[in-house]
Amino acid sequence: MYKKSYELLVGVFVLLGIVALIFMALKVSGLSLSGFDNSSYQVKAQFQNIGSLRPGAAVRIAGVEIGKVDNITLTPNYNGFIADVTLNINKRYSNIPSSYGAAIDTSGILGDSFIALHPSDMDIPGLYNSKYLENGSTIELSNTSSAINLNSLINTFVSGSGDKK
Repeated sequence: MYKKSYELLVGVFVLLGIVALIFMALKVSGLSLSGFDNSSYQVKAQFQNIGSLRPGAAVRIAGVEIGKVDNITLTPNYNGFIADVTLNINKRYSNIPSSYGAAIDTSGILGDSFIALHPSDMDIPGLYNSKYLENGSTIELSNTSSAINLNSLINTFVSGSGDKK
C-alpha cells in the first residue's frame, strides 16, 4: 500500500513538472494557449527595408510592448518592391492615433529588431486626433522609417566620406 501511494506521488510530481516545462516554454517563446489573435487587431506598415526584422518581433510604443509582428510580405510598387509588415496589436491599445508612424529599431547594437510606433512629425502636441488605428489600417511608406544598415554605416565612418574640417 505504501509503495503504491509513493508511486502515485512520484507520478503527480512528474506530471506537474511536465506542465511547468510547457508553461515556461510558452512564456519564453511568447506564445499562449488562448492565442494572441483573439484579443488583437491587425495593422499593416509599409517599409522600404526591414533589415533583420522577423515575424514574432515586438511592436512597442515608448518601450512598452503592445503587440507582435505577424507576417511580412513583399509587394510590388511604383519603385520596385516594398515590405508589407502585418502587426498584431493588443486591443487594450485601441487608442493609437492614426497619424502615428512606425520605425524599425534594435535593442542595443546587436539586439533583436522591433517595430517602434511613434507620433508623426506632423503631430501638434495637444491637438485632439479623433481617428485611431483600427483593424485593417495601413501605416503608409511615407510615415515609416526603414532599418538602418549597420554595415553601410560602418563603411561610411571608416572610409571617412563625411565633411572634414
